[in-house]
Amino acid sequence: MKTLADLIAFNIQNCDAEMTYIDQSVFEAAEATSGDLSDPVYLAARQLLGAGP
Repeated sequence: MKTLADLIAFNIQNCDAEMTYIDQSVFEAAEATSGDLSDPVYLAARQLLGAGP
């Protein structure tokens, strides 16, 4: 696995074995973001959580 997309695809292909007790909604939500740590949405969320700028 080199990317989050690789992990998501692997989990889908091996759903019965890999996702018995959990789902991958957090992985999919993360994959849907830009991944840009200077993204205003990301910075606003960090500030809201008290993690600073």
